Amino acid sequence: MSEIMLCDCGSRKARHLCCGYLDTGIYLESIACPNEKREFLEKVEICLKFDMRPRGLLEFYGDDLITYKQEKPKNQSRNTFLQVLSAYFTDYLFDNCPSSWQECRNSFWEQLLVAFYPIKIYLSTNEKEVDQFLNELKKFVKWLDNRKESSFSKMVNHYIEEYKTDLKYCEFLLNCLYNHISPDILDKDSQELFPTTKLLDDIHEYNQSKKLIFEIINIDDGITMASDVKTHQVFYIAGLPYEVLSPGILISGLIAKKFENSIWKWISPDSVYPLDAQKYLENIHLYNNSGFLY
Repeated sequence: MSEIMLCDCGSRKARHLCCGYLDTGIYLESIACPNEKREFLEKVEICLKFDMRPRGLLEFYGDDLITYKQEKPKNQSRNTFLQVLSAYFTDYLFDNCPSSWQECRNSFWEQLLVAFYPIKIYLSTNEKEVDQFLNELKKFVKWLDNRKESSFSKMVNHYIEEYKTDLKYCEFLLNCLYNHISPDILDKDSQELFPTTKLLDDIHEYNQSKKLIFEIINIDDGITMASDVKTHQVFYIAGLPYEVLSPGILISGLIAKKFENSIWKWISPDSVYPLDAQKYLENIHLYNNSGFLY
């Protein structure tokens, strides 16, 4: 049986659809004395507890995230939040990262919520991941305002209120999509492997397959009408859990069909995004075992 290892981050998504795409980079920093080296290594040990790459220590946000972590070192909600925020800086924005908190303007926070965070929503039985993340984000920007004498809270809270309902629906639909193809994926007693015989072995029956981000346009008689958000090509897709779908949402995933058919078959999901994520599509990636597809 063909199997894919679940991602170590705990999302219970296949690794190549979650954190497995990350590239490796090398960054050098001069250290003047043994005390400075010891201090740097201590920081590295702390940042690894919330999976921040050591390169973050060379950026403006590194010390702040470590300080925030150390104020409540055993708080799991805070740790999970910092995992997302640090990955946003080091893996998503990468070389396009702002150079200071002052440069983290409206689009920085909006993009975090609608384009990056949906990639990191964990699958869960209670569907409280979005609530916990948004609460932690509120606490962090309030802490940051007090520390930096900044005024992020009003702006960020506005985005939280604007997108909370959409993100909660994304979380709900993401769980539905994964349960639809693998009903036991949230069973803690199941193996820590994501079985893919049903999903990917069947791909050999088809002549065409596509990995895409599409907007749901309409649902009619079990067939979902979807538009590729980059090419605007229209696809008719069978096999989605249409009962829980809603027009105006973005889904990324794998579809396939035979040449002679006009209807595509839904194979497997990736992520679900609010419609406003479209404005940041140049930074949204789809992945396979070989790397980026977009």
